Amino acid sequence: MRQLHSAVERATAPAGESLPPQEVRPLGAFENLFAAYCEEASATFTLMAELEGDITKVGIRRALDQVQARHPLLAVGIRRNASGRRVFVRSARAIPLKDLPTGAVPWELAAGLEIRRRFDVEAGPLMLASVRFEAKSVRMFFTFHHGIADGLSAAFIIQDFARALSGERLGSFFDAATLDRRLALLPREAPAVPEEAGPTDARGVLDPQALQRWGRGMSAMPIVASHGFARDFTRRLREVARFHDATVHAALSVALARAMGALRPWGRPICVMSPISLRGMLGVEGECGIFIGGGSAALDPAGDSFWDEARKARAALEPFMNNEAAHAMIAGMTAFRDNDDSPAGARAGFAAGFDFDAMLTNLGALPIEARHGRVRIKAVAGPIVLASVQDEHIVGVATLEDEMRLTYTSVAPLSGLLKRVEKKLFEACAGW
Repeated sequence: MRQLHSAVERATAPAGESLPPQEVRPLGAFENLFAAYCEEASATFTLMAELEGDITKVGIRRALDQVQARHPLLAVGIRRNASGRRVFVRSARAIPLKDLPTGAVPWELAAGLEIRRRFDVEAGPLMLASVRFEAKSVRMFFTFHHGIADGLSAAFIIQDFARALSGERLGSFFDAATLDRRLALLPREAPAVPEEAGPTDARGVLDPQALQRWGRGMSAMPIVASHGFARDFTRRLREVARFHDATVHAALSVALARAMGALRPWGRPICVMSPISLRGMLGVEGECGIFIGGGSAALDPAGDSFWDEARKARAALEPFMNNEAAHAMIAGMTAFRDNDDSPAGARAGFAAGFDFDAMLTNLGALPIEARHGRVRIKAVAGPIVLASVQDEHIVGVATLEDEMRLTYTSVAPLSGLLKRVEKKLFEACAGW
């Protein structure tokens, strides 16, 4: 009935008069913060997927169309409505697909170019795709405006893409509910983080210097590097971390801080920011959207015991892994929006809640299947992130079939950082 009504409206509209795009819903607090920030800066991220099988350009186009039909937020743009509120509007455009030349250029260089691509935000869609055919595989780059997706969204979309390539028919999600609304359905818990602290700010103070670091745009070319760990070592790291009452993520955080400290004098603890998935708490699986919180750990790059520091890193993040902390985060973001819904207000929101020396965005063991009929996801790398933060060092981690891959993005990279992270982890696991 709604489709028929829309068709009648189009048929009866005066000649030459275009109808406004159909509104989907207002943006949630986190979505709006990203959208405001991206009006003057960038919060773009890319995941690279290497696939094997009988894959053609026609099949890729068809699979992208099926994925777009499955996820409502892959067919939207962002505009302001008559009330001045940012809303998602329907986009009739297909996900753009770009061919990348085959050659000797490393895929990391291509990724650095991909995260600089611009979106037509009002017209949409807010996902871009690129393909590079290689001798024995195909590399796909899936690039997202951060206002519609988190890193695990991209992983689920890669899985859906592989399923569609294999000939499987995809169902559709008919709901694109906000994190705010889903949180409101959960019972409240005892407060873990004071709401007046801001989004996820352990310090609770807006540092003017931090504010100046955010929103630097995309004037410099980001450099992307990657490094993979053998399956045996990935399993060993998991076992050793468990033995020490820590986590792989905590171990990675400590190794990253120590590697950074070895490459550059800091004279203070290094703040490692960690996005935290809220999907398990919310019961969200397979959907595209923003379902994350975040917390940080201040880590001494010259600390005595690696595993003591790892336990501290784990403990530092635990207060942010509950729905009350998520409520506090959304309350802080809503306050920033109500006070100043401009890019400057968004910069202040991010600086207050998410400022960092390094970001470790770890997707963990990806909750996706690698094999789909005659198509196999051979590798996933990322998230590859451009956050427009001065002196940003962002490491994405994705583990598929026990193969963990680190991807480092920075406009001013520390030479050999990932190799040093590996060395620190090897040393921490020696003798176990």
